[in-house]
Amino acid sequence: MLCYLDRTNISTAIVPMAEQFGWNKQFCGAVLSAFFAGYGATQVLGGQWSDKYGGSAVLAGGLVLWSVATALTPFAAAWGTMPLLAARTLLGMGQGVAFPAMHALLAKHVPHKVRSGAIGIIMACAHCGTALGFGASPAIIDGMGWGWTYYLFGGAALLWLPFWLNMGKEKAKAAAKAAMAAATQQAHQLQQRAAAASAHDAVMPAARHAPGGTSRSAHPLLDSIQQHDQQQQQQALLQQRAAAAAARSSSNKVSSSSNPSVGFWPLMRRKEVWAIAVAQYMSGWGFYGLLAWLPSFFIEHCGLQLSQLGGFTLAPYLLQAVVGASAGILADNLIVQRNWGIRDVRVLMQVAGMLGPAACLFAAASPLSAHSPYLATGLITVAMGMSALTCSGVSASHLDIAPRHAGVVFGVGNTAGTLAGLVAVPGLGYVLQHTGNWSLAFGLAAAHNVVGAALWAKWVGDKPLPEDGGEPGVGFAATPPGQMRLKAQ
Repeated sequence: MLCYLDRTNISTAIVPMAEQFGWNKQFCGAVLSAFFAGYGATQVLGGQWSDKYGGSAVLAGGLVLWSVATALTPFAAAWGTMPLLAARTLLGMGQGVAFPAMHALLAKHVPHKVRSGAIGIIMACAHCGTALGFGASPAIIDGMGWGWTYYLFGGAALLWLPFWLNMGKEKAKAAAKAAMAAATQQAHQLQQRAAAASAHDAVMPAARHAPGGTSRSAHPLLDSIQQHDQQQQQQALLQQRAAAAAARSSSNKVSSSSNPSVGFWPLMRRKEVWAIAVAQYMSGWGFYGLLAWLPSFFIEHCGLQLSQLGGFTLAPYLLQAVVGASAGILADNLIVQRNWGIRDVRVLMQVAGMLGPAACLFAAASPLSAHSPYLATGLITVAMGMSALTCSGVSASHLDIAPRHAGVVFGVGNTAGTLAGLVAVPGLGYVLQHTGNWSLAFGLAAAHNVVGAALWAKWVGDKPLPEDGGEPGVGFAATPPGQMRLKAQ
């Protein structure tokens, strides 16, 4: 929630900022897109760090960076163009590691059968942050000035940090305490058994000789118990060694130097990974473009005032939060309870989450909704709500096909989506600057959604890939025949 709160306030604040500093739409597009330059630069790196070192510390470090950059943005704007672009880029770099870190934590701690629901809840919180940013920013700007949207939102993120760090410490202490208790209990049981055996040997004869000259215990029951204990100890030792090996493997992710067919670059040759990247890029055109230009759309196309924006920009993201959480629960239910194939669920959610918004966006920017903010809001609200279905499509696919490299594969997909934002936001600004045609701008986003939905349905995968380094075919369901590698280009 804090992540999206800090990234969306500028979409509203840029209106008075442009008036104060004399910016045109093309320059506003450059300011808005600077975020995506930093956001894309740290996606894969954040995923690699999270897969290797754990997502908790990576997420905390990213939050500190983006919070400081948010709070410094008003000063940077006053200092000039380059400081402002630098602040926006640093904000993007800090937030670029956040979602790869979250998804690495999901892959490590959340069971397969509830992962879609967990992703839906995370994205619902993110959309609530967007709704809060759009809803609160107009009132803050009207009452305190646009600079306070940066001070308040940046400070709120920093207030969360101590709770997150303390939670990590508490989990580490609980895990260490549980391990110590288990070890103490095992040692106590061994001592009791050893004492019982010693007491028995002191009272009873140690052994009797069998007729063949071999020795045999006088108490075979005691021997059987001792033998069983030895077998249990050996089995526990083997399990400990296997767990240690698994932990080392999970931490190091089987480097490509030891196994060149496993890891990041082999995964990048799979069409299932490219399905994620292409879908993220195509949907990113509409999502990021709409996110950046929505307040300007309501002011220019629908004739609203800045003070009226809160109510109209709030509804789409609140519905998006509700649909995102519900879609995750629905997807898990279809897979676990109703035995749907993973691929079928991912295709259904992603295609519906791209084609539905494409139709609504085109209609919202058409002459039918001109000077009708209620109709435009209704169409955009439906579009944003339907787009949240992709939380159970592309946003979950990396956990299906590469759970051991979930962070970095998610980073690849989010980098592609970020590239779309880097192109779409200034691109739409250029279109609007020279044509003033909102139908053309939203039509471009809709066309990207249609193409992305078709490619997703063709390439999406549903089980762990061999290049991930885990057990082949371990997942919810088997992948249908015909899922082959992309040919090398």
